[in-house]
Amino acid sequence: MSGKPKLIISVIHFDLGALAAALKLTEEQVQAALRDGRGAWPFSELWGERLFEFVKHANSNQPTSDGAVALEQLRNVNVSIKALTSAGVKFQQSKFVGSNRKGTRADLVASVEACDRAIVVDITEFPSVRFIPIDGTRLVSAVHTGALSLNGWKQAKLYNWLNEIYDVTEAELAI
Repeated sequence: MSGKPKLIISVIHFDLGALAAALKLTEEQVQAALRDGRGAWPFSELWGERLFEFVKHANSNQPTSDGAVALEQLRNVNVSIKALTSAGVKFQQSKFVGSNRKGTRADLVASVEACDRAIVVDITEFPSVRFIPIDGTRLVSAVHTGALSLNGWKQAKLYNWLNEIYDVTEAELAI
């Protein structure tokens, strides 16, 4: 027993052929589109909503932005959904990330402190998608200790950090 908190990553294996047929695209086109955060972002919110039984706020300009939701089975908590792509994952609000947008360390701190939980949707291996529920206090600690910066984390760094902090296991489901 490691003494670390447990973290269960849900891994969903989507049927690429069925998705391609339904969308009338090639499997390669579907795979490329849904490994790209710009194409997969709306789907990642919907998948997270279904998988974790979220109720997404109607207005994305909530303090936690990017998919703030209520997890009623626990209590009302703020959740932020973030996509992990080949470029990595950032945890500040979307208004601070992207071309011609700037954020400060204070913006990052405010963004992670506003969330009770972050769900990182790892789309890097689509059609397999990993849903990683991270406790907000662990992210706040990562910012304050310097483990998490404005640049966010690349895939390897995220998984290394998860394994340092949590006792990680995966639960798999094919759909």
